[in-house]
Amino acid sequence: MDASTAMTMSNVTISDKLLCGRRKSDFDFKVEKPLDEIMWKVITENPSWEFKVNEYYGNLNEGQTKTSETANNRPRITISKFKVFKDGEEIGTIDRDYRYDAGGHIFSISSNAIRNERERISAYRTKDAKKALAAIKKTFSNKSVGERVNEALKEATHTIARQTSRKRGDHQSALHSLIPLMKAFAFVQHPDEFKKYAVINGQAHQLAKIRETEAEMLTVTDIEAKFKTDKGTSLILVTNGKYLVKTGDDIQLYDDNTLPLDMRGKLGMLKLVEPEQMIEGVGCRATTEVFVVLTAQRELA
Repeated sequence: MDASTAMTMSNVTISDKLLCGRRKSDFDFKVEKPLDEIMWKVITENPSWEFKVNEYYGNLNEGQTKTSETANNRPRITISKFKVFKDGEEIGTIDRDYRYDAGGHIFSISSNAIRNERERISAYRTKDAKKALAAIKKTFSNKSVGERVNEALKEATHTIARQTSRKRGDHQSALHSLIPLMKAFAFVQHPDEFKKYAVINGQAHQLAKIRETEAEMLTVTDIEAKFKTDKGTSLILVTNGKYLVKTGDDIQLYDDNTLPLDMRGKLGMLKLVEPEQMIEGVGCRATTEVFVVLTAQRELA
């Protein structure tokens, strides 16, 4: 008997979506090569196994599971993949894979045991029908108690890790939303009490750091606002002993003698600091050659 005939047996289930409301007996079946060499034997010798043909296990565009009309106008289902179940549990997959070096399709057998044995490859592939049958016989079985426990352990571990990460994120989000309120309570409404509490808990240096960084932030934001609007700042590029200065849309080239006095003084101060440093009321040293200096804004008449 051939594999197509085995498709009519009671332990072969065809997807309802493939049947389109018709009965299995209304169809002819074709099992693709090389699966047709083994499926009669596998199906008939394992009556307690359920062989499922489901379009979602294949790719219709690639023809893994497709329907067509035969010469006698009976619909035909062409099959190249089976999911195998026992006692409601999936125990393996019988599939095929195209190998150029083999000159065509070969058997592709996968199961939980094969996946556990092979870290990078999830299936056993061979062009030998006997080896494919041996792999099915050896590895298609329900999971052991140990395997079930290990899987349950992995699932529980992953679930707990995901929930921990999610709840930590929720907590941080809620905490972040309260920061303005906490700052107002500590620094505006009860600054003296909070300072005493911080000192008692050895955090006086952090309070000093906050005051220092707040002052720095005022300097930075002031320079940033003026620089973005092109008002109250000049960009200076020092090159070959000259000063290329951009103020608004105006660009001028100066030397040591012609550079405006106020600009010269502020540039001298900025040269004393490292790149990426700012000085309040003076400006910013962007790089060794690029500076932004604060300038007096001209009042419109």
